[in-house]
Amino acid sequence: MKKLALALAMSLVALGWIASEEAIAGIEFIDGTVTITRAGAPLKAVSIGDDLQDEDYISTGANGRVTLALSASLTGMSGTIKVAPRSSFYLRVDELKGERQTEAELIAGQISLKVKKASGSPSLSVSTGNTVMGVRGTEFEVTTSPEGSVLVDCSEGEVSCSDESGQSSALPGQAVEKREGVKLRRLAVSLADSASFRQKWIDGEEESFRKNAPKAAKAIAARYLELAERLVSLHAELSSSGVLKQWSEDARKGSVARTAPQDLDRQLAATGSRLLEAKKILGTMERIGARVEALELALADQSAVLAQELRKGFTVADFFKRFEAEKERNIQRVAWLRFAGKLYKEHDAERRRGGAKGR
Repeated sequence: MKKLALALAMSLVALGWIASEEAIAGIEFIDGTVTITRAGAPLKAVSIGDDLQDEDYISTGANGRVTLALSASLTGMSGTIKVAPRSSFYLRVDELKGERQTEAELIAGQISLKVKKASGSPSLSVSTGNTVMGVRGTEFEVTTSPEGSVLVDCSEGEVSCSDESGQSSALPGQAVEKREGVKLRRLAVSLADSASFRQKWIDGEEESFRKNAPKAAKAIAARYLELAERLVSLHAELSSSGVLKQWSEDARKGSVARTAPQDLDRQLAATGSRLLEAKKILGTMERIGARVEALELALADQSAVLAQELRKGFTVADFFKRFEAEKERNIQRVAWLRFAGKLYKEHDAERRRGGAKGR
C-alpha cells in the first residue's frame, strides 16, 4: 500500500492539484508508520492534531496505528475511527437532502468505529466493495481478509449489513460474515471474547488463503486482467475529455471559472456516466491488486505452481511479471480517475448550490 500511495502522489502532483477543504476528522492518536495521502500526495509528516479532509487516503504499516476523531460539525457524527496495522481506506463525506453522509471505503485490513449522531439525521457507512455496513450510532469493527471475506462484529447498538444477496444485522453477541459468492450469515460471538474471536477469524482466513493460493491463482489473475482492461479503456476515454481537461486546468490554477447553469449541466452529463462506471471498479481494482501481491508472496517458492499455465503459453509466473510491469502505470490510471471523480463531485456540489462560483 505504501507503493500505491507513492505512485498516486507522483501522478497527481504532476497534475498540480492541491485541495483546500475543511477537516472532516482529526488525528487523536498515532503510533508507528501511518501515511495520509491527500489528492494523491502523501503528507510530509503526520502527527496528533493533523486534519483529515474529504477523499483522504489513510494507510498503516505493519506497526502503524492511528485513531481519527470525527468532526461533528462537518459529518454530523461524533466519535472515533481506529485503524489497525496493515490497513487502508478512503474517508469521504457527501450531502443528500441537507444531511451529511460519511463513508469509509475500506480497501484492506481492519477499522474500529465508535460513533453516535451529533445533530440532524446524518449517516455513516463502511463499504468493502459490494458489502455496505450502515450505522447511525454504535460501536463495531470491520475486518477484511486476503480471501476477500468481511467480518463485522458489534459490541454496542446495531449495524445493518447489506450486499447484492440481501441484508443482515450485527448485534452485540452476533457477528455478520460475508464470503465471496456466499450470502451474509450471522455468527455467535461472546462479548467477553470478541477480540480473540476476531483474531482467530483473521488467522484462519490467512491460512486458508495460503492453502488455496495455487487453486486461486487462475481466478484472481483472470479478474485482475479483466479489470485492468476496463481501467485502460476508461482512462483512455476520460483523459481525452475536453470537460475534464478544463476542470483539471482550473484546479491547477486554484480556481473554478464561472459557468452558466445550463453549461454546467451539460459538462456533468458529458462525464457522469463514465465516471460512475470508473468509480465502481477503482476500489475493486485496488483490492484485487492487494490480493495479487499477497498471492505473489504465498507462491514465491512454489516453482511448480509458477510454471502452471493460466492459458496456453501464459504461466502464473508470466502473469506476475505482467502485473509488476503494469503496476505503476495502472496505479497512475487509478489516481487520475479518482482525481477526475473528485473534480466531478466538486462541480456537482456547485450545481446543487446554484451554479459554479469563482473561488
